[in-house]
Amino acid sequence: MSDSLTKVMTNILLIVNLILTVMVCNMVFGLRQQMSRLGEPITKSDLIAVTAPTMEMSFMDKCTRCHSEKRFADVPTDELHLAVLQMQKLPDTNITDSDVAKIEASLALRDFSADTLRQMVLMPDTQRLETIGQVRNTPGSAPITQEEARQILQAYKTLLGL
Repeated sequence: MSDSLTKVMTNILLIVNLILTVMVCNMVFGLRQQMSRLGEPITKSDLIAVTAPTMEMSFMDKCTRCHSEKRFADVPTDELHLAVLQMQKLPDTNITDSDVAKIEASLALRDFSADTLRQMVLMPDTQRLETIGQVRNTPGSAPITQEEARQILQAYKTLLGL
């Protein structure tokens, strides 16, 4: 009696296992069909491109709370950088080291329009370097070096969080 009960239980479990296996296979095939209809997967660059139009110079929130934008318009970048480092030492400014890095990156990108920065989002690094060279190599100015272009590219990546 025990032997026949074991056989019946084993057969029932095999049938349940077969049913569950068929259900899982159907779910997997359905999921694959849905995924094939989605097209290409979204990449980090695509997400950045969606958020890029709202990307502004990162120091605007902290600095313009107390200072007007006009105050920074004609100040050389080196003086702004020193001012930020001095402001960081004040207890009520709440400027962190990561804020300073973003501010430094923003200062490096002062010459670039928001449209240019948006266009650069999905470009490969080689094309970004070319764009940086085109923006910075204006008539009457000294040509930008490869090292300066790489530093500006790194600043751009810092602002985007890459």
